[in-house]
Amino acid sequence: MSAQYIKMSTKIKKSQALKTSPNINEPLEPHNAPAWDLEPRLNAWPPNFSKATHFHLLGVGGVGMTALAGLLKSQGYTVTGSDEAIFPPMSEVLKALDIPVRPGYGPDSLDHLPLNSIVVVGNVVTRKFEVIKALKEQGRFYLSLPQTLGKLFLSATQNIVVAGCHGKTTVTNLVATLLEKANLAPGYLIGGQSLDLEASFKSAQNNWFVIEGDEYDSAFFQKVPKFVFYKPYIVILTSVDFDHADIYPNLEAVIKAYESLIYLIPEQGLLLANGDDPLCRQLAKKVKGKVNFYGQNFDNDWIITNYRVEPRQQTAFDLRGPGLDLSLKWSRPGLHNALNAGAALVASFLAGVNAKSLPKLLAQIQGVKRRQEFLGSWGDIGLIDDFAHHPTAVAQTIKALKDTYIKKDSKSRLIAVFEPRSATTRRAIFQNDYVAALAEADVVFLGPVNRPDKAPEGDRLNPLALAEAISAYKPASYFPALNKLGQAIIKTAQPGDVIAVLSNGDFGGLTQKLARDLAKAAKKASKDDFLNFKDASNKTLTPSPALLEKIKEDFKDPDLWSLAITHRSSPLIPGQDNQRLEFLGDAVLGLMVSELLYVNSNLSEGRMSQLRAFVVNEKSLTKLARLLDLGSYLIMSPGEEATGGREKNSILADALEALVGAYYLSNGSQATKRLIQVLWGPLIKKAQNTKQLIDFKTRLQELTQSQGRGAPTYELVKTIGPDNDRVFTMAVSIPGSPVFTAKGRTKKWASQLAARALLTELLKNER
Repeated sequence: MSAQYIKMSTKIKKSQALKTSPNINEPLEPHNAPAWDLEPRLNAWPPNFSKATHFHLLGVGGVGMTALAGLLKSQGYTVTGSDEAIFPPMSEVLKALDIPVRPGYGPDSLDHLPLNSIVVVGNVVTRKFEVIKALKEQGRFYLSLPQTLGKLFLSATQNIVVAGCHGKTTVTNLVATLLEKANLAPGYLIGGQSLDLEASFKSAQNNWFVIEGDEYDSAFFQKVPKFVFYKPYIVILTSVDFDHADIYPNLEAVIKAYESLIYLIPEQGLLLANGDDPLCRQLAKKVKGKVNFYGQNFDNDWIITNYRVEPRQQTAFDLRGPGLDLSLKWSRPGLHNALNAGAALVASFLAGVNAKSLPKLLAQIQGVKRRQEFLGSWGDIGLIDDFAHHPTAVAQTIKALKDTYIKKDSKSRLIAVFEPRSATTRRAIFQNDYVAALAEADVVFLGPVNRPDKAPEGDRLNPLALAEAISAYKPASYFPALNKLGQAIIKTAQPGDVIAVLSNGDFGGLTQKLARDLAKAAKKASKDDFLNFKDASNKTLTPSPALLEKIKEDFKDPDLWSLAITHRSSPLIPGQDNQRLEFLGDAVLGLMVSELLYVNSNLSEGRMSQLRAFVVNEKSLTKLARLLDLGSYLIMSPGEEATGGREKNSILADALEALVGAYYLSNGSQATKRLIQVLWGPLIKKAQNTKQLIDFKTRLQELTQSQGRGAPTYELVKTIGPDNDRVFTMAVSIPGSPVFTAKGRTKKWASQLAARALLTELLKNER
């Protein structure tokens, strides 16, 4: 899609921009409903509290509430819940925990509960919900989520509370995983789905509990930050920024909220703060206990240096400080994630994790779902799902993704797709900040404001105006209809692009739809390419010396080209030859040809194996190498050349496999797949139209007879499975060679596969 087309799509009437439907993930608050206040004396623990107490969670489908349900269940309490609508993964977690969930928040929501139950009210529920009227009339004890956590799970542990406007979930997961993998048996509660731990919550079996410290209100009846109930021993403070405009009037109010956490750190405790953030430095002056700073600046106690992006999307950096001198790598992109990891590593080290184990442990950590999560690549178009919603986080994420996935000298683009969804994002307060943040992407798409009724009409973000402002710098568009938004993104994306979906919700299922549509488009394109091998000028590409010159020019790493054409006899650099690349190329070629056959046909396993054997063997490799005139490029010893080395089948076949392996390392998997389509595609097409393919048994017999080794012997080893689904194992042998076995749905095909295995071994030994 052209930039002009994208800009044109913003010319939608402003009245249309506000016609968005409510999202079923959030309960609908009744308009003009009466509000009920609860009895403050019942916001307490009942006098008869015991292990027999029944907990009922209102809003149980939220991430934190589901985690609390799991923690309570693990301690033997009876747990039930209510919610409007619950979706994966929380619905799956609750089902696995066998926690019954009642639909909605109606007046009879609590009628089934015993008298000694405690109702935990999630902050998704307001005083206008009918269940609150029932809670008041029935005189039940009630608590907030953080109250419950503080009393039952944080009273007897040393708690690491991870706070800050950005990076809380990532750092919490890092610390919890590092302590868990180091066998320190911590408890933890993570505000997202961990990709490293069995669940995002666990009761402590030792001294430490790691918890995400949320600055948002605890409940409608408890207008204080959640983290004031968390009894901190160590506080990690990642950043301070203005957020949650629905409850904090200004930045000063946010700072005051963090002060309430800082005051709770005991004298023997520690504040580990981002020393590069002036507001973190300001807050550190309020601490009674010890303060350590981390960051890039050299006046920090723990210094992160030498940040860089390495091949295969690795973030690398060094960490220096008292007792730590580490070189580290992690898969999550961006400087902000290097800082997140640095904070987590320091806290884990101070909690008792061995310093020497930290680099290995960090390298194994995957992170949290929806935090720069790479979902896959289809047709060389990548898709990333990210939770970013605050303009600071959006800017950090876009920069990180561009630095990691988009090469400056390429035509690839980062396509940012943004949904204004959070309580702050819905409001106009950050309208201008989003222009600067999103304009760092190469192409921008905006969805409608989710639940616009949640923001006052005069203070509501205008995505149409936002798209028009961004269009002054980069192509940008606004689509109030999600189906049209998805179609436009697919139409715009080109091979090499990366699509980043930025939303703190499910975006109406847009990310999943994009993945399906990209896969469908890639499969169709693959089928088209499979039969039409053409270059940019629309000329059919065929194996030839000219094509090999083009392949040579395409190599991003010229040293790998040189290594691929260097035969082991070369006197230039002893030990530097193409044998290792041949090993890699053989595997890459086998895998990619298998994928082409699988994606572009509905053939049986046996037929695909026949086709693959037809196109990936020494005969085919040698033929292609000769068409490319690869032999004239080879670097070899004068002695090898004098004996006709440039024309030897085995040398040519090995060199072509080495060329594939080198191209894969130099240019990546998608470019290699296209190369294989060009070189082997016509052969595959020919094979598909050939009824009689290779008979491995016949070829094996011809070879063994030519070698004077006699005829192969076949034997049925075993049969398994019922009559209608049998699997046969056949063995083949010749004198002086090991026995080779293979399985198949018929004895005939199992014999063919066994013959192929032995034939492959004999041909290798011939080279």
